[in-house]
Amino acid sequence: MRAYLQKVKCQQAENKELFGNAYIDSGYVCVHPNSAPIRPDYVTPHFQRRLKEIGLPVIRFHDLRHSAVYALRKGGCDAKDIQAWLGHSDITTTLNVYGHVLGGDMDRLGQVMDTLLFKPDRAG
Repeated sequence: MRAYLQKVKCQQAENKELFGNAYIDSGYVCVHPNSAPIRPDYVTPHFQRRLKEIGLPVIRFHDLRHSAVYALRKGGCDAKDIQAWLGHSDITTTLNVYGHVLGGDMDRLGQVMDTLLFKPDRAG
């Protein structure tokens, strides 16, 4: 990701020279060549068209964020770490939006409690 973002930064510097006064210094990463922000309603239709072309299920672009949170959670990442990764200032935002994904595996929680409460004493 770092290499990609560095490449984007270099491209934007080149475009700034090319466009001169017509360059819009928006501060965004995903922009048109003149740095005008890409409208939110631009991405999803183009993304969905590409999904259809390659035979994948059609989802909203924002659904990728939910998929990433799901993958992080299934990979064992903590909800608090996911909150920081998403950029939420408060864990309640993360839990309210992604609670269905972050809820955890109830079977796994039960197994942990069973192990802690009912394991044979090994002290001897």
